[in-house]
Amino acid sequence: MTPEEEKYLKAAQSAGDWLLKMIQEDGKVTPVAECTNNEWTYSDKQSILYSGQVVSALSRLYAITNNTKYLDAAKLVAGHLIREVGLHGALVGDDYRPANSVSSSWIMMALIDLAKVDPTPVYKKTILQIGDVLLERQINQADDAYNHGRYLDAMTTSGNGWINEVMGEMVPFCEQQNLGNCDQYRDAVRKTSRWLLQNTYNENNTYALANPKQAIGGFINNFTTQKVRTDAVSHGLNSLLSMLENEPEDVNVFIDLPERDLAELMPLLRAGENN
Repeated sequence: MTPEEEKYLKAAQSAGDWLLKMIQEDGKVTPVAECTNNEWTYSDKQSILYSGQVVSALSRLYAITNNTKYLDAAKLVAGHLIREVGLHGALVGDDYRPANSVSSSWIMMALIDLAKVDPTPVYKKTILQIGDVLLERQINQADDAYNHGRYLDAMTTSGNGWINEVMGEMVPFCEQQNLGNCDQYRDAVRKTSRWLLQNTYNENNTYALANPKQAIGGFINNFTTQKVRTDAVSHGLNSLLSMLENEPEDVNVFIDLPERDLAELMPLLRAGENN
């Protein structure tokens, strides 16, 4: 390990050790700690997103360090998340959100990371259970280009980009674990990736923006705003890279359909031609 790598590992371990202090005996995670006038206050709300991130972080720390304190803590939090799925089904919510696809995908990602370092069967079982529900909630209507590929209750590029990122992680995990029918996840990634690219700023759709050059390459946040969110770009780009990584070498998933110049199209429209 290089000195540069050791620097990042040390920072990760420091953060991981702090996370350990935020985990309660029943596996719940304290989502927010605030310090005012040297006095700490802690929130007792529950966040599936934060709990899932803790499981992923500690699982990855264990994979690097082999320190069982990280694995034990990850399993404790995962146990709480699995109980939530057992109580409420694969579509889960928390104190911040009602039951939704994005929250469920956080559990799925957390358990993928944990299952890579711990073979407990319930992790894979829950991953598949959530995966099935998410696939059912993906809009699969090729004649509706506006919505085809996104998830029913995910209206933003950040939400769909994150679920797509999880599905992109699911493809190699499914194949490595011999879970079967892995192409269904690959196909889901293709569909959402198409939707994400459709909602990406480019040279042809930024003419009305104040700063078009800065927007190009960003994902349009949702149907009602022109804003670009950093997490949408991060999740969306990660998912697109995963799609390319997971595709067979002989498959080309991109096609180029150049637009005809407006000056060329206008005379045809005036003449009533549509080809």
